[in-house]
Amino acid sequence: MMYTVSEISTALDLAERTLRDWLSVGAPHFRDPRGHIWINGQEFADWIASMRAPKKKRKLRDDEAYCMRCNRAVQMTDVSVKAMQGKLILIRGT
Repeated sequence: MMYTVSEISTALDLAERTLRDWLSVGAPHFRDPRGHIWINGQEFADWIASMRAPKKKRKLRDDEAYCMRCNRAVQMTDVSVKAMQGKLILIRGT
């Protein structure tokens, strides 16, 4: 199905300017003889899916944590475990 820029931006709850920026960097669309922009919904959804970063499939080991400073998995030392509310646990380490 073909959509206009405003229809897609409303459906995705996205600013029209953002959508027009995506069109300028390669999102699939075409212009009719009057100059109106039309977007094929399925092609656009496929393009969005291809632009997403792949999910990381590696799980952390028991002695690893995700460092918020360097954005990677690091090995922890001086680990302390504290039971929190319900099934939640707090694990601290350096």
